[in-house]
Amino acid sequence: MSIARFLVALFALWLSLLVATCHGWREDYEFVLEWGTAGSDTGQFNRPYGMCVDKYDYIYVCDLNNQRIQKFDSLGDFVMMFGSPGSSNGEFNAPLDIAVDDSNCIYVTDAFTDRIQKFDSLGNFLIVWGGSGSGPGQFAGLRGIALDSSGFVYASDYENHRIQRFNGAGDFLAEWTSPDSIRWGPYSLTASDMRVYVYTLIPPHNVQVFNTSGDFMLEWSDFGSAPAENTGIYDLAADNSGNIFVTDDWNNRCQKYDRNGRFVAMWGSEGSGPGQFDAPIGIAVDSNRNVYVSDWGNNRVQKFRKAN
Repeated sequence: MSIARFLVALFALWLSLLVATCHGWREDYEFVLEWGTAGSDTGQFNRPYGMCVDKYDYIYVCDLNNQRIQKFDSLGDFVMMFGSPGSSNGEFNAPLDIAVDDSNCIYVTDAFTDRIQKFDSLGNFLIVWGGSGSGPGQFAGLRGIALDSSGFVYASDYENHRIQRFNGAGDFLAEWTSPDSIRWGPYSLTASDMRVYVYTLIPPHNVQVFNTSGDFMLEWSDFGSAPAENTGIYDLAADNSGNIFVTDDWNNRCQKYDRNGRFVAMWGSEGSGPGQFDAPIGIAVDSNRNVYVSDWGNNRVQKFRKAN
């Protein structure tokens, strides 16, 4: 390497560290393990998408193009799966996101049929609600789903530019939109500490925070590739201290913020090696604050922990 190229590389490294320091980068996350390969057998994936963790630290993954849900333990060992292609009860046509309540009932957004399906802990179908439209309880571009500590269900209704709130039986309770724009496109969301965190996939490309009644509180994150910026947050998750983790899809990385949007950590890069990503989509955090990420393009799930 020439002296000039070495100095340029050194300056770039210094600049990235300076930017990270200015944003309060104070934690590191390290790779623990991975599981999954491309395919349709148990434990394999065809584009893993949304995911969640239940109170027993089991991991649920939306296996998008296989039209099914798979469940694993924290070591990546396969536990069960349910679902098949179709539009009947218990079948899926693009399962994008998933949430599990304290009774271990499972809620799945079935995007191309604009409906939410609810299953018991063994994957047996219970109820369904939704359908295409713009009325209360209907959807146009159903995307993310989240549950709060009281068991209320929140769903992002992307093309209707709103969040809808339901009880666990699927009864419509309320809806809200953003004060920023009538074009607001809510995509991914999570709920924590009586707050709902919503990412909008169209401008302003930020995370907006509401109380559980839909009152706007604050917003954070800008479009870009610097620390604390994003180019597409396809999932959010909260740990048991209220910190928020996001997948920054096009930047092939994950980021962590505190509950008020202050930047804490960032990890990942483009590739197929341990700790690298090819479009990270889903993210979930267990009770020990291990972080699980669905690596869409590499057809795998990766597990990370905070480095000592």
